[in-house]
Amino acid sequence: MTEYELGLILQEHYKNAPNGYKVAAIHYFGLQYAAVIKDNNLSISNITTEAKIPNSYNVEISKILKLKEYLLMNKGSFMVIDNV
Repeated sequence: MTEYELGLILQEHYKNAPNGYKVAAIHYFGLQYAAVIKDNNLSISNITTEAKIPNSYNVEISKILKLKEYLLMNKGSFMVIDNV
């Protein structure tokens, strides 16, 4: 998958997200495609440029890639509490 293709996917996530959920949609994209981005050493900046969204979202995608990596390194040691 190329940066261009990921940019188109990210653009759709962003465009179709309801008001107030744009950042959540970007986070979801990051979770979905973290392995593709990391394994292929793709540029987050190029992906957001292709998506035609503000480059300030590069930070959000970077955070999610790190979070996913951290969760995978520590799987089994986290407990999710849904009813808080």
